[in-house]
Amino acid sequence: MPKFIIMGCGGTGRTAGGVLDSRKMDYAYLDDAKKGKIVNGKKVLGGTKDFMKYRHAKFLVGFGTTFMKERAKTFNMLKAKKIKIFNAIHKSAAIDKSARAGEGNIIAANCVMNPNSSLGDNNVICAASTIDHDVVIGNHCYISPGVNIAGAAVIGDGAFIGTNATILPTVKIGSNSIVGAGSVVLKSIPKNVTVVGVPARIIKRK
Repeated sequence: MPKFIIMGCGGTGRTAGGVLDSRKMDYAYLDDAKKGKIVNGKKVLGGTKDFMKYRHAKFLVGFGTTFMKERAKTFNMLKAKKIKIFNAIHKSAAIDKSARAGEGNIIAANCVMNPNSSLGDNNVICAASTIDHDVVIGNHCYISPGVNIAGAAVIGDGAFIGTNATILPTVKIGSNSIVGAGSVVLKSIPKNVTVVGVPARIIKRK
């Protein structure tokens, strides 16, 4: 019986698997579309609804950008069922001793968390992203590869930050907002908006 279970084996789930491989952790997957198959050299034990069969393991939600709402819903369901949830932190990540993280976070290869930065729960921090000093990231966020979040910025719950975007110091990104790939955010943006460009500008409000 594996000690760790990843729910979902799409791109984000396989990234999480690579993180666990970097630390030689024993894990398996649950995925509705790939029951019984082998992914990343690991068996898919069943569908996501089978999680109670493996309730003595520790769990991680491996859903990515296409299923961000489902990711948050699944995390909250696991918490309600008192399932143990763990953080997956790649061996190559540089995490300052004063940085803090909640539960269920995926921190991929070559990420940096500088002094007094913090993550809430159930976030995905993709490869080579930098979280500078005193940054606060809420819950259920997705930080794409190569993102730079400068000192004391705040990322609200459920935000999505696109590949190679830059968030300047002290800027606040509102909850459930989207920052497009390559954007440079110079000033704070409200919740439920999409911004793109250099400098970033609002192109859509939910």
